Amino acid sequence: MEFIKNFFEEETPEQRMIRLSKRIRENNPEKIPVLIKTKNLKISKERFIVSKDTTLGNFTKVIRKYVEISEKEALFILINNLMYTPNKTFREVDTKEPYLTIVLCKEETYGSHKAENFYFKKLMLLQEWFKAEFG
Repeated sequence: MEFIKNFFEEETPEQRMIRLSKRIRENNPEKIPVLIKTKNLKISKERFIVSKDTTLGNFTKVIRKYVEISEKEALFILINNLMYTPNKTFREVDTKEPYLTIVLCKEETYGSHKAENFYFKKLMLLQEWFKAEFG
């Protein structure tokens, strides 16, 4: 009876993502499933499969294609509530969870007085939001 009950239960999106991520990691040990969360921008693609040797700088170039962002705005990547340098590889920042969650945030830069005055304040608020959202 328990089998029938489990068979007909609906799978939540979170459970589905975990199941698919585990299968990806088993079949492709050199790849990492990545889920993108955003705070203040729109992205057309939220899930990626990335090679462990890909740098965060190269991944940022790929992400910019899927994000509505101008040249005057910078894109910040937070992984586990930390900002890493662009030369870090995914192998170095990978967690042993089924998938890697990356938080994206944009900020106005390059001559914007708003960016100069509020950069550190925004970064602190973003880190607080990341802690509240993802533990």
